[in-house]
Amino acid sequence: MSKKTGETWLSVSETLVSLAIVVTLTMEKKFAPFSARSLAIRAQLFSPIILAALFFGIALCAAPPTAEESNSASEPKTETGFAEVNGTRLYYEVAGTGDPIVLIHGNFGDRRYFDGQFDALGRFHRVLRYDVRGYGKSMLPDEGVPYSDFEDLEALMTHLGIDRAHIAGFSMGSAIAVDFCLALPDRCSSLIAIGPWFNGYDSPLARTLFEDFGAISAAAASGGRDAALKQLLAATWWYPEKVPPRAFERVKAIWSDYDFWHFKNPDPRRVLAPPAAEQLERITAPALIITAEYDLDACRAVAHQMDTEIPDSKTVDLASATHFMFIEEPEQVNAAILDFLVAASSR
Repeated sequence: MSKKTGETWLSVSETLVSLAIVVTLTMEKKFAPFSARSLAIRAQLFSPIILAALFFGIALCAAPPTAEESNSASEPKTETGFAEVNGTRLYYEVAGTGDPIVLIHGNFGDRRYFDGQFDALGRFHRVLRYDVRGYGKSMLPDEGVPYSDFEDLEALMTHLGIDRAHIAGFSMGSAIAVDFCLALPDRCSSLIAIGPWFNGYDSPLARTLFEDFGAISAAAASGGRDAALKQLLAATWWYPEKVPPRAFERVKAIWSDYDFWHFKNPDPRRVLAPPAAEQLERITAPALIITAEYDLDACRAVAHQMDTEIPDSKTVDLASATHFMFIEEPEQVNAAILDFLVAASSR
């Protein structure tokens, strides 16, 4: 029963009560010479009407909200805006209340990667997602001007009054998250790495992946954005044949909006020094690492190294999912994150 309907029926019940009282007073006049009998009759005849009307109105007002109202009440309101920080302009979205969590997207995309997590986590936490410099609605980097992604995040959090947060990132975003938690441990409540990566990782798998990235850069240089997207979609390292059709179309739509600036220009961004690869054991925050059966081969190796070297870490490995596990299986990923946050927040 909706609030509006409950209020309507409460008004009806109040009318019934008033009518019953009027009739009772009329009967009282009729039986005035016999006051005792009058009282008995009033009580006998009209008390059930009065009580029924009262209970009816109360029950309707106390009835649970409709499913539509429940969903509306549980969906966090979203604040959007642009933050002028660190000489750039970052687009952000914030929803929910409670212990803050930041979602940092991966390469070739933007904050929309986390459409399946934003509202779900916002029912329990204050959630910040944003477009990294050069992605989505945020400003492109200035060519040749150095910048740092984790310093951009630090400035954005300060701008929004977030002193400390759980820092979650996907792929490239997880590398930003790792750098942030190493450089600013007092502002990192926990680390969540999805399809994980960290800067400085080197292996034959990593070198093969970077060669494929080089092919995307070459396509961007010769044919522009459309050629780069075509090269990316044709790549096999992200196991496209394993991505369910609906998730594939979502990923493709997000990639189609990417400018490929970082593949068309020398990238001036700086990472933590020494690189995270040399100091994972210094991460003191609890860490959740989420990988999948068909994650990038290099990312699975990264997940193993992170789990081995970060002192307080836990790994979740999703069967049958790919690098885009959080789009393919949002319920599983959200449940893993929320369970982890409950445990991390109680420490």
